Amino acid sequence: MRWAISRSNCNQLLRVLQDHEFERLGSNRTVRVDLRLIAATNRDLSKQVSEGEFRSDLFYRLNVFPIHIPALRERRSDIPWLVRHFVKKLSRRMDKGIDSVSSATMEALVNWHWPGNIRELENLIERSIILSDGPVLRTPLAELQREQAQPAIADATLESAEREHIIRVLRECGGLVSGAKGAALKLGLKRTTLQSKMGKLKISRKDYASEKILCSDSRLNLFSLRRSMVAEVSAARLPVVVRTDHQANQLVNSPKS
Repeated sequence: MRWAISRSNCNQLLRVLQDHEFERLGSNRTVRVDLRLIAATNRDLSKQVSEGEFRSDLFYRLNVFPIHIPALRERRSDIPWLVRHFVKKLSRRMDKGIDSVSSATMEALVNWHWPGNIRELENLIERSIILSDGPVLRTPLAELQREQAQPAIADATLESAEREHIIRVLRECGGLVSGAKGAALKLGLKRTTLQSKMGKLKISRKDYASEKILCSDSRLNLFSLRRSMVAEVSAARLPVVVRTDHQANQLVNSPKS
């Protein structure tokens, strides 16, 4: 993360945080303010300070009373309360009379690891309300079960686990990022947020594109031709002759007898 504001503006911000005063642009009169600043981040700022990616003077001015909020997977007892809150809030917005959640659904939601935190949970509840046509919440649990069936990533850092998770979802969505069948919707993220994460985690198209997509048309046509030839020979119970790429190209391009 690099600074998006100039050093001079940053110095002025530090002065406001420290002395609670500033001068308006074009004025020489000092204005005093009484302010309380609340800042939030999902980054380890102390680590970024040690790596030179965040200004230490700004960090120590902001770090007056830090409050650490653990990830949703670390406070699973909050999930039932959040589920009921989102069901009530979103069903009222969509004018649907959903007033109950089955015990099986609640158990699955509590046991899910929620890589997208509360935003992913809220988006899943919203999608569930759209799919529900009665008083009981209908949640697409198959999505969670399909994810749980994937092998766990052993001894992986949080970033590498998140990277593998995003790549797997991109592959399942055929490389689509946005839209109704895109990975952003399935991950419970905004398109811009997912693209930002892909840039941060260095996820390129070659990481999630299938081998078939990367092939050229000529190779695909040749591959299809080989398959049809082998099928015809097998149906006639004739011996199969395996040819190299060069021999196959000669066979395709040779004039008919």
